[in-house]
Amino acid sequence: MPPRKTDALAYPCGNASLRVLRQTLPRCANTGIPMQFSELSIRPELIRATQAMGFTEMTEIQQKAIPLMLDGHDMIAKAPTGTGKTVAFGIPILSAVDVTRQKPQAVILSPTRELAQQIAADLEALAQYM
Repeated sequence: MPPRKTDALAYPCGNASLRVLRQTLPRCANTGIPMQFSELSIRPELIRATQAMGFTEMTEIQQKAIPLMLDGHDMIAKAPTGTGKTVAFGIPILSAVDVTRQKPQAVILSPTRELAQQIAADLEALAQYM
């Protein structure tokens, strides 16, 4: 059966299967009901940061990607510009960071310097209360 047409795709990769994807997606991904960042099991500092940034409801890519990544799945995602992909991978990365360790704990690759600067600024805003 071909995948449904959607603006945002998030697929687990590696050893995960499509069955894992369907089981892991939050209720909103299938119903169209927007999920709130406050519904995620993440650090309160990250929820506070999303509120400070003016985000309350998650976008489609965030609803699909964040739960998968929080559960430890590798994934491949595709979504249009401006849909919140940086927050979609930033929240799970920052959730795993141990702020007491002063060593690199994540590496994010970017194809351009400008995009790298944008990602850095977004992650700094997400981590502002950590």
